[in-house]
Amino acid sequence: MESVGDTGVSATQRHCPPDIVRVHHEGITWMIEPGAEGVLVGPDAPDWLRLDREAGAELVKSNPARRVWRVTVGRRAFYAKEFLKPRPIGRLVRFFRRDPASTEWRAGRAVASRGVACPPLVAVGRGRGRGFVVSEALDGARVLSDAWLVEDRRALIAAVAGLVGGAHANGVVHGDDHPRNVLVVCAAGGGVSAVYTDLYSVKMLALVADERAVQALSQLHQWFRLRASGWERLRFLRAYCLERTGGVREAARAMVRRLAPAVAAESRRQAFRLWAKRDRRILRTNAYFAEFRLEGDARAHVALPSRRAGVFPEFAVSRRSPAEWGEALENVVRSGATRESMCCEGDDSDGGWGRVRVTRFAHGDGTLRGRESFLLGHFLRNRDLPVRWPVACVVGSETSLLIESDLERTESLLGVLRAAPVVRRQACAALARTVWCMAEQATSIVINLEDSFAFHRGRGAWIIGACDGVGFAGDTLTPDRLRAESALSLCVALVGAGVFRKTDGVRFLKGLEGVRWKTAWRSMADCLGQVEGIMAR
Repeated sequence: MESVGDTGVSATQRHCPPDIVRVHHEGITWMIEPGAEGVLVGPDAPDWLRLDREAGAELVKSNPARRVWRVTVGRRAFYAKEFLKPRPIGRLVRFFRRDPASTEWRAGRAVASRGVACPPLVAVGRGRGRGFVVSEALDGARVLSDAWLVEDRRALIAAVAGLVGGAHANGVVHGDDHPRNVLVVCAAGGGVSAVYTDLYSVKMLALVADERAVQALSQLHQWFRLRASGWERLRFLRAYCLERTGGVREAARAMVRRLAPAVAAESRRQAFRLWAKRDRRILRTNAYFAEFRLEGDARAHVALPSRRAGVFPEFAVSRRSPAEWGEALENVVRSGATRESMCCEGDDSDGGWGRVRVTRFAHGDGTLRGRESFLLGHFLRNRDLPVRWPVACVVGSETSLLIESDLERTESLLGVLRAAPVVRRQACAALARTVWCMAEQATSIVINLEDSFAFHRGRGAWIIGACDGVGFAGDTLTPDRLRAESALSLCVALVGAGVFRKTDGVRFLKGLEGVRWKTAWRSMADCLGQVEGIMAR
């Protein structure tokens, strides 16, 4: 370990504060907070360029541009964000922009100087085409998306609203207000606090205007919309405005009235842009999907590793190479069976996600139906809706195949509604939640009582089955309108089938409309009465 002067050091390092220790260790030039240099670059320090071989390093998440590690050195734990060596286009971008590690280091220090909570930054390093930002690990910290499932939501809402409101009051805009960029720390005494992480996109402003605030709140609203009730979202906005206005309730109420409609509209616009971006990604060969040619004129399109395991826990078919995929799919194409068992990594311990089912479409049905069903299934997943995972599709001149994850212990909609009252109550509540999520995500479905929904008893949830009948509404139809239309068509079909009772309808509407269920029931009762009269005749 040796000290370095200004020669060959970046501008960030030349103008670093005088209390920062600058060292050069194994090809990496570091700037380290006093007291941590012996740990990070000492004799017991890890090999930062080969963290995948270190016993004390655990990979937390990764993408083609960067990886995040949890590194344990002695009794201290750190999180290290490693910016990988960029590709040629990435090097061109970095030529015009600051190095990302130095940018995040400077942003973190600036955020902390304005009193906004973030993990204490310990060091920044550059060398051999890579960059590192090291921060202290906070004991008991979890990302908001994980803590939301197990912690007291009132406390979480207050903590996150205080964090975002306090940051905006001090002129700090995070730029990527996603729940995985918010850490929740639960103290031993029961207190809850929130801190920002991933500070690369931070903007430091003299004043945060309403337009900036609406954009930031809309990013959180995207996630809250499917996981929080309307009252919880309103409570969050009230707490945020109260923090922004310094506790002045009259000003906070005025801000709520001003921001609430703008946040709802901007959130919807952001959602449509996000869905369109994800939908276009399906057709490209990159880190998410791959396309290659099989024997003859057949072409295969396969899904690569799912990076949203928290939303869709599935079996790990993704570690296959294109050659292995090609061999497996060629065997399926040559087989005449409509149901195959493909050798997939993983197991069936989670209720049958390790199985796949193969649907074969004949030439007379249209050879593109497998590809269309593959795309529609992923369109639904892009909107966080429950659907079987379309693993792969094969399109040829004579046949078309769709390979999906298969679920055991599933029953059709009619079968569940003819079951015992306990199962029927659970199914009605879960069905209301599914229809509500579909309306929020601008999705409608043509009701087919046998194929539209499959109830998975192990998960207590509905899986959308008939992808061919799915429609995606534009921004002209509001979620309330879609909910009303979906509820009416579904209830009419179920009453016509003779499996939907009045108590089932009331329970379904209570789960779908909440306190407004009586209004929805009155508007639906006349139509249902006509259906029952026709059945009686």
